[in-house]
Amino acid sequence: MLIQVLSDVDPIIRDCAVGALVNFWRTIIALGYTGSDEQTVEVLLQALNHDDPWVRRSAAIALGVIKQPADVIVPALVGKLDDEAWEGRKYSIGSLGRIGPPAKDAVPALIKVLEGPNRHLRFSATWALVQIGTPEALAAVQAAIEAFDDPWLEEFR
Repeated sequence: MLIQVLSDVDPIIRDCAVGALVNFWRTIIALGYTGSDEQTVEVLLQALNHDDPWVRRSAAIALGVIKQPADVIVPALVGKLDDEAWEGRKYSIGSLGRIGPPAKDAVPALIKVLEGPNRHLRFSATWALVQIGTPEALAAVQAAIEAFDDPWLEEFR
């Protein structure tokens, strides 16, 4: 039923459905479950390309909570780093950071975001790169701290 509601004509209903999936997975993970449901991941990947930016945002959040399979989720989130809505980009970046080291293939794309003009996205990309933690990611963070006179980035020093 919940999966069918993701196709509702009302954007508020669709967003609530994705939010319910996020909360469901947060609860399951809090109880110690470490897997993911293939059907849920597939629905969320479809929602990541929905016309409604709020549905895309919620799908990105949910995929960051689920985290697995990273080899499927990470490329999908990287593909949303050029989303027309900056919120969609921000939440995709945040989810890549929540995935952590398994999102190492996202580092080059996150570095491009880090070098971009949007201060909010730079901060999110900095956080994500620190969470991923590869030497390349951490070097990019240090370079950004030096390049930008931005107090928001100082906390990553």
